[in-house]
Amino acid sequence: MHKRSRVFLLRKRWKSSPGKRQQIITLWTIGSHVMLLVCTARRNAPVYLPNLH
Repeated sequence: MHKRSRVFLLRKRWKSSPGKRQQIITLWTIGSHVMLLVCTARRNAPVYLPNLH
């Protein structure tokens, strides 16, 4: 649910302001970093995060 709404917001922002590309790239970078952290946490503690499979 979170992932879908975030992608939807990114698409909406991209359409509404195509000139602000840097902001979207920054958001994308932050998102990828968050995904990396989530993957690392899942690998380190799979017992605590069973819902992220």
